[in-house]
Amino acid sequence: RGIINAGSHDMPLQVHHKVKLTPENITDPAITLNWDNLQLLCKDCHDAEHTDGTPPRWAVDETGHVSAR
Repeated sequence: RGIINAGSHDMPLQVHHKVKLTPENITDPAITLNWDNLQLLCKDCHDAEHTDGTPPRWAVDETGHVSAR
């Protein structure tokens, strides 16, 4: 969108996977860890990328711990 956001403690930046993570590819490092598949976004832009109506399956807390919802 052309907006530059450096992130902050209150609004941290988030890593977005360009190829959506699925149960089939979640263990594939070529998808999960490939730099070409990762994009750094602010929370608002990351949320906008996931507006297909399906609720997020994962939650990440303030310490970076990932848990299933």
